[in-house]
Amino acid sequence: MKIRKGQILRLLFPAVFMVSLVSYGWSAEAEFDGTLLVAEVFSAGPGKKSREVRIKKPKAVTKAEREQKAREKRLNKEYEEFVEASRKRAYDIQSPEVKERIKANRKETAASYKMKKKSNVKNTNRANRKYRSK
Repeated sequence: MKIRKGQILRLLFPAVFMVSLVSYGWSAEAEFDGTLLVAEVFSAGPGKKSREVRIKKPKAVTKAEREQKAREKRLNKEYEEFVEASRKRAYDIQSPEVKERIKANRKETAASYKMKKKSNVKNTNRANRKYRSK
């Protein structure tokens, strides 16, 4: 069977792509807290342990990161307040009949969601029993 260049690329590209995704996921898995840990091994002799050295970022960088985090938190809070006020206003301007219909729909949705969740838990437990290692 002859394999042409196009076929090789078609077979090789997905494999390389998946490997790169997996390796990126492993490297970016831990959240970075602003310090780097470096293990230095001293070859002064047997019995010496390696020691962890913390390399800190410059103060200006950590200050900028703190300010950015605070700004994002404030913006998220403002957005949540805006959404809540908008929903409340949208509900308040409705007629009484529509308000009753909205309440009924919320109750029905909550009940159906609860039943769906119960069913999902039941099916998951059944699958767990089936495939549990004995």
